[in-house]
Amino acid sequence: GAMGAAVTSFKTAGLLQENMGLLHYSRLWGNRVSAGVNLKYLYHDYLIGSDPSASMSAVFSKGTSQSALTMDAGVLYRPFQKITLGLSGRNLTQPDVGLVSKDTVPSEYQAGVAWRPNNRLTAALDAQYRNQEYGALDDKSNVMLGLEYLFPGRFRTAGARMGVSLKEVTGGMGLQLWPQNSWSLRLDYAYALILNMANDSSGSHRVGLSFAFGKKQDAAGNAAGTK
Repeated sequence: GAMGAAVTSFKTAGLLQENMGLLHYSRLWGNRVSAGVNLKYLYHDYLIGSDPSASMSAVFSKGTSQSALTMDAGVLYRPFQKITLGLSGRNLTQPDVGLVSKDTVPSEYQAGVAWRPNNRLTAALDAQYRNQEYGALDDKSNVMLGLEYLFPGRFRTAGARMGVSLKEVTGGMGLQLWPQNSWSLRLDYAYALILNMANDSSGSHRVGLSFAFGKKQDAAGNAAGTK
């Protein structure tokens, strides 16, 4: 199996701070099925500071922060060598993070298929649904198409990616830094442009840093020797 941990933090100065921490475990069953779960801790804090009008509000009578636990789960199935099917659910317990009244975090469900014709090219198509009480179907759902190409030769540790959905267009690259037999470090970058003319945002930058460790395994789950 594989274990992982992650922490994210989002802050709007003077308004709101949202933090999330998760623990992950996944494993492979045979050669075709793999599954994983996340146990997540959510924390919301409203940054009212010394604002007297906010501190006297009934909304903050029991404090300005709230936390909750929830979980994610997902499964991958490979019916053919070049085709992979996936299904996942996030925030499955729909945790309540409201201060006074109920404020649930909607659950999200996603299904998709990936096609890998060779070792360098991958294409993926996904559909997503967010189980929220407000908004029309367009606000709750999304369809996404993504492509990834890994460069050959000495650039085999680098790749280019692009994606398009009903709501945004993205493009970026990934680079494997210091690849080793027992560990590796990967840097990923993407730029996302929102497909909404009423939105004056010029887009957003997304950066990820991943550290992987452990021996490589063959299809039977046995540790593979290095050459």
